[in-house]
Amino acid sequence: DQIGLHDKILDFVRFTVNDIVVLPTRMNVILDEGTNLMSIYQQPTGMARITVVKGRGFEVIKGILDDIPDCYCNIRFGVNDTWSTSVQNNNMSPEWNEQHDYLYSEGDQIIHIDVYDQGIASDTFLGRARVTINEIEEAEGTLEVLLQDNDLKPTGSYVTISCKIFHLTPRQDSFELPLYKGKNLLCGHAGILIAQAINVPEKYHKTGTSIKVTCGKTVFNTGVVMPLPEQGVDAKNPVYKTDYNSIFHLPLTQEMLDKTNTKGGIVFTLMNGSTEIGTHTVAHQSVMDLPSNWFNQTCKIGDEGVSFEFSVSILGL
Repeated sequence: DQIGLHDKILDFVRFTVNDIVVLPTRMNVILDEGTNLMSIYQQPTGMARITVVKGRGFEVIKGILDDIPDCYCNIRFGVNDTWSTSVQNNNMSPEWNEQHDYLYSEGDQIIHIDVYDQGIASDTFLGRARVTINEIEEAEGTLEVLLQDNDLKPTGSYVTISCKIFHLTPRQDSFELPLYKGKNLLCGHAGILIAQAINVPEKYHKTGTSIKVTCGKTVFNTGVVMPLPEQGVDAKNPVYKTDYNSIFHLPLTQEMLDKTNTKGGIVFTLMNGSTEIGTHTVAHQSVMDLPSNWFNQTCKIGDEGVSFEFSVSILGL
């Protein structure tokens, strides 16, 4: 239907914009070819632990059969996927006390709150609110917000939300403390920067190359560098750092950093279309063992004489 198509188009536009300019993503424009991307890289400020506490003021939904709402909240923040709370059945004053961690960069970033009544065939929109990290901090960490309908009129319903800020630090205590362990909770941040590949064989030049970064279930991809000699683009030594997709922010969980996790680490794969040319794996511990928590190297990737330059930074909270 038209409404469904409209929502899908908006989601696509939002995803595209988020991928480019929504914090913590930043678009870097290289004005000087000698610029070292690693030297201008900006980490996120830290982590925001957002808790949906409770709601009040919801009313019976009138119909053929009056319905006490089964309320749940959708929370969206920055470039992250939407997080949904549990459904509180038949409750006009629902209590959730559920939390989710997000990387954040600035206090004026907006938390989007949308409340729905879960239905059998479809869910009913009950209201929305928008609030910034700063506004919650000014309210000493907890704020009750008034919901509005699609016409921005007050609904008479409220949701209480709280936020606690954790700053990034080279210390690694958060990788093991219980405070940072659990569903939807983070313990740190990995910054991954891809600079360039070196000595790519000629047979891959025509269709270009990119680098895929995999960590657990998370996958990032740089842009594809095609041969454009008239613009000075060298397919043999493709430079990825001029593309906004060469810098990746990876939220870390204790499960990802668990030393017993045999699938741990960051895997770099040099791609030619859908074909893998070679891979290189960096263990989380190898970065964490460095005094600066910063790993900057040029390493072989695969067995065809190709190398690539990259950096990885791992910080705790």
